[in-house]
Amino acid sequence: MPITTLSPSLKRKLTNYGLLTSGVLLLPGSSNLKAEVIYTDIADVTITAGRATISTPDQDIDGDGTNDFKASAYIYYYATTRQDRLGANQNSIGPVVAGSTFGPSSSLSPNATSFIARLVPPGSSAPSIYMGLAFNISGATHYGWIQYSYSYPTPGAGVTLTIKDFAYESEPGVGIIVGAIGTTLPVQLTTLTAEEEKGKVAIKWTTAAELDNQGYHIQRSANGQSWESIGFVEGNGTTNEDHSYAFVDEAPLIGASLYRLAQVDFDGTVELTDAVSVNVDQNVSALLVSPNPVATSELTLNFVLPDAENVQVFITDMAGKQLSTSTFEGVSGSNEYRMEVGSLPTGTYLARVQLRDEVLVRRFVKQ
Repeated sequence: MPITTLSPSLKRKLTNYGLLTSGVLLLPGSSNLKAEVIYTDIADVTITAGRATISTPDQDIDGDGTNDFKASAYIYYYATTRQDRLGANQNSIGPVVAGSTFGPSSSLSPNATSFIARLVPPGSSAPSIYMGLAFNISGATHYGWIQYSYSYPTPGAGVTLTIKDFAYESEPGVGIIVGAIGTTLPVQLTTLTAEEEKGKVAIKWTTAAELDNQGYHIQRSANGQSWESIGFVEGNGTTNEDHSYAFVDEAPLIGASLYRLAQVDFDGTVELTDAVSVNVDQNVSALLVSPNPVATSELTLNFVLPDAENVQVFITDMAGKQLSTSTFEGVSGSNEYRMEVGSLPTGTYLARVQLRDEVLVRRFVKQ
């Protein structure tokens, strides 16, 4: 029967292939999910042949019900040499070297039922050999590798052949690094969201497991190119339990912006999540600022309140960094408030009025 069961630890090795180079950790279902190395560590299958052919059960590498390869200790004499062989069922197979890339440009057997023979002289052994496998999933060609070992201690004793493990690329037509199984993810991130709530942005995420996780830097960007860290939330070290996290951006950017997490291990290793977007569509028309641009030391804010309430006023830069804050008692109806801005350098800023149920924002220029 096919041997395709993964051990619990290796189930976590359905690893984003991009992790090997880019360090980007991706959410399941992400719109830019990249190819994955699907790795299976089977219980070793060992066969020993004397003067007969003994084969393993056919192996279903992708678990789709179609056998993809088989292994044979195929014995007959060429003087003092033996042959061990890996065969493919309706697929192509070829020898490969660990660390090399096996893919569309690699050499394959001349036909789908070819065997690859390795001459095995008596007294020889090899602890690790790889074969590259090109096989079919739903009409598309996928590339993988199979690791095995052999031993032929003495003439006539027979060749012992052991199949150890195998892996393949989930993305059709994408080559695989021979021997690559990826790396256990430091954090299994299951959700990441960012939502506007009364002029603020709530960033929430959940994890299914964590490994040596120190915590998360929350990063924000207006354009997806330049990022800034706006806060840090501690992680839970190493755990196999589900955990929920949250962070509130008190001074978000106006309009569309992006948020992501920079997850950091205790050894300093950093993994970046995909970005999630949010649009802060605040009521900018209800707040007037004058003069604008302002060349004096005083900026006047005008707005209307339905009821009297405590009001907080902030000046922030365009990245959301808070530069000044003040509080006053607003009255029902028209309100006018003057702020000192003489110490601000020349540039563009945001005036923010924090009310009970909303935030009023207006951009102004300091000359």
